Amino acid sequence: MKIRAFTGGGFGENTYLVICGNSSAAVVIDPGAAASEVVPQIQDEGLDLHAILLTHAHLDHIEGVSEIRAISPDVPIWLHADDRELYEVAPFQAQMFGMTATPQSRPLQMNF
Repeated sequence: MKIRAFTGGGFGENTYLVICGNSSAAVVIDPGAAASEVVPQIQDEGLDLHAILLTHAHLDHIEGVSEIRAISPDVPIWLHADDRELYEVAPFQAQMFGMTATPQSRPLQMNF
């Protein structure tokens, strides 16, 4: 297993790209502002993205979801059910920091 960490954004949050050691299967954990660095690696290496895992729904951990979904629109997003409401108000979280967030219309998978 390969784990790559990316730090970015004004919050200094970490985004992780986890790649199976025996295949091209991969997951992205907490795609924050550094998602723009993760996307080219997924594309250049031909990785097969299986999931986006969100540890929680604070803006700095979800702001890059739309960038990841742009290259893999059917990838499931996993999030604990207790954070669903916070995820759904991401555009309002973004406004508080002078940012914009693109809500994802695909239903979330719960209980990560």
